[in-house]
Amino acid sequence: MIDNVVIRKFFASLVLFCSVIASSAIYANDPAPVTVLKESTIEMLAALKSRQGKLKSHPKYLEEQIRRIVVPKFDLTSMSQSVVGRRYWEQSSPAMQQAFIREFTDLVINVYSAPLLDYNGDKVQFLPLRENIGGQSRVVVQTIIVRPTGQRIAVNYSLKNSGAAWKVYDFSIEGI
Repeated sequence: MIDNVVIRKFFASLVLFCSVIASSAIYANDPAPVTVLKESTIEMLAALKSRQGKLKSHPKYLEEQIRRIVVPKFDLTSMSQSVVGRRYWEQSSPAMQQAFIREFTDLVINVYSAPLLDYNGDKVQFLPLRENIGGQSRVVVQTIIVRPTGQRIAVNYSLKNSGAAWKVYDFSIEGI
């Protein structure tokens, strides 16, 4: 007779295996930059759902999740250089550049966390890419956040291929 623990472990493994297969099938037709954003979005939404009612009283949790999930997908050095301007960036010492990148990272986290504190089952739709990305190093991925109230918020991500991975170098919320 097979032990119930063994049966439960088998089914848990089977479910995990099926979810991995299903998630790879979901992304099979997506271009790489869309896949990067979808995977991060799914992971972030799962983190938000797990603490949905407690986000406002635990903002540190949200910051930790953004640092873990979102920040690695951003090219914060390029974003920082763009904000400062090429001339001033090149005139700055490496220590000043690193200090600015740290401060700018905190700003990005604050910009991202403010609307996420109000998370209430929002959905994210990914629009089809307007162009074929074959051979391109930069692409814009358009998304729409759909709130339970029906409000729709356009968020566009500009990504570039650094050779190793696609990373966000700019984003706009409602065109801003």
